[in-house]
Amino acid sequence: MLYRFSLGLVIAFFAFTSAKSQNNETLPIQIFQSPHLIHGQSSESLDKGVMDFRINHRFGEIKSGLYDFFGADQATTSLSLEYGFTDDLMFGLRRSSLHKTYEMFGKYKFLQQCEGEKNTPLSLALYFNTAYVAEKWTNPDRDNLESSRYAYTTQLILARKFSDRVSLQILPTWVHRNLVKYKDDKNDLFALGMGGSLKLNYRFALTFEYYLVNQSQSQSSDVEFVNPLSVGLDIKTGAHVFQLFLSNSTQVAEKAFIGETTGDPFKGEIFFGFNISKAFSL
Repeated sequence: MLYRFSLGLVIAFFAFTSAKSQNNETLPIQIFQSPHLIHGQSSESLDKGVMDFRINHRFGEIKSGLYDFFGADQATTSLSLEYGFTDDLMFGLRRSSLHKTYEMFGKYKFLQQCEGEKNTPLSLALYFNTAYVAEKWTNPDRDNLESSRYAYTTQLILARKFSDRVSLQILPTWVHRNLVKYKDDKNDLFALGMGGSLKLNYRFALTFEYYLVNQSQSQSSDVEFVNPLSVGLDIKTGAHVFQLFLSNSTQVAEKAFIGETTGDPFKGEIFFGFNISKAFSL
C-alpha cells in the first residue's frame, strides 16, 4: 500500500511541474530557507565556502505538567557543524545527547529549480547519513558487536516552489539499522516523507513535516511506533534561522525519528523544541 501511494504521489508531484517560464534569462530559485526543514532535510544545500553551526533542542512532553516544567526538565540537545564544499555538495557532523549519537551526513543536489530560458521545474537532491550510537550497552555481559551501533539512511528529495509563498517536497526514504531494540521490529524500513513551507513574509514561514512509515515493518510486539509529525514557525534574522516547533518525536537522527517515534499526538504526547542555525562565510 505504501509503495502504490508513494508512486501516485510522485506522479502527481511531477504533474504540477509542467509549466514553462517565458523569461529570457535563467534564475535559480531558493525553495526553502535552510538545508533542514524541522527534524529532517530540505532540498537546499549550503553554498560553497559556507559553514553552518546548528543547535537542536528538544524538550519532554508538554503534558508532564509543572513538576517537570512542561517538559523543560527532560531536555536533550544536539550540535552540528556543516560545510558546503561546492554549491551542490555539503557534508556535516552531528552529536546528540539522546543515546549519545554521532552522525556523519552529506547531501548532493542534482538539479536546482530554475525559471527562464532554461526552465527546470523542480530541485532533486540525494541525502545519506551514517549514525553511531555510543551509549553503554544495556547488557554488557552479552557478546555485543560494535557493528550493532551503526544505522544508515538514504533519501531522495524532490522539491518545488509553487509560488512566492508555497514550497513542497517529498522524500522517498530507506533506513537500515544493524540492531533493533524490540522484538519483531525490522532492520530495514521504507518511508515516504512529505514537507512544506508557507511563507508569511520575508522573515516568517510556517513549516510542516510528516513521514509515512510502512507500518508492517515498523511495528513490534513490545512497543507501538507511530508516524512522526511536526509543525513549526521559522524566523529568519540575517544569517540566523530560528525555528520553534511542536512534534510527537524528540529524536534528531533520521534512523530514530523515522523508525522509533512512539509519541501519539492524539493522546497529548506532544513535545516542544527549537532549532538555531548560524551561517558563516569562509
